[in-house]
Amino acid sequence: MPTNLSKTELATILSALDGQPRNPANRDKALAALERRAAALGLTTDEILDAAPGLLDGRLSPEDWLAEVTEDARAKVETITAEVVAAVKAGAAERAAEGEAQPLPKLTRGERKLLVNIARNLMTPVNGAEPKTLDDAGSVWRDCLDQGPETIEPTSLPGLVASLTKKGLATANGESVGLTTLGFAAYQSVAAEAPAAEAKPQTREGTKQAQLIAMLRRPEGADLDEIAEATAWQKHSIRGFISGALKKKLGLEVTSTKDDQGRRIYHITGE
Repeated sequence: MPTNLSKTELATILSALDGQPRNPANRDKALAALERRAAALGLTTDEILDAAPGLLDGRLSPEDWLAEVTEDARAKVETITAEVVAAVKAGAAERAAEGEAQPLPKLTRGERKLLVNIARNLMTPVNGAEPKTLDDAGSVWRDCLDQGPETIEPTSLPGLVASLTKKGLATANGESVGLTTLGFAAYQSVAAEAPAAEAKPQTREGTKQAQLIAMLRRPEGADLDEIAEATAWQKHSIRGFISGALKKKLGLEVTSTKDDQGRRIYHITGE
């Protein structure tokens, strides 16, 4: 993919993406590595390069730049996930109606987690192509299998991949993993299982959590600077709190958009 960035500048971008120094041998290898990292995030190489000026000119630290890029990737993935899930459900219903459903093997808890993460990673755009069904998605790089809605220890991945492969649910080579037709059906079965209803934790009045929720419920929402000033929290702590306490624990739907000044504005929606 053509770019006028030097090898040093590409290495700076890769280092920020990986959180550690990277020194590719040449520009071609740097671009190839960048393409893989972009695909793992659900972005294209062009989208990563378009976001690079803020990092390269020093306006953003590597940590803040990666947080911005990750936020953009998450928003893009969420946009296509609903369409993909709907397509998979429709396909599963058609196969079941035609009597083509196959018996699914029993899965351990770890296998179920990995199955979900493989499928969710396959839903992301790969090399710029946004799959309309999971069958079109291809494969996902092994180094992102522990990234997804389920927490998986990286050390347990090889054994779990081998187990899914033996059960006919996955195909794997040295670098990537894909799901078979039976694997897609198993994922659909797991995704369709209704979780047991759980009481949502209550928010106490007068706390910083309550203050943050009130700010995000405003029509204009709030950006990181406003939240940091109001709560005295660091920006990385705010992002973690929104992702963990608000989204996962309280089940709130928090979205983010960029305004015409380039600020990322957070809102609580769907209430």
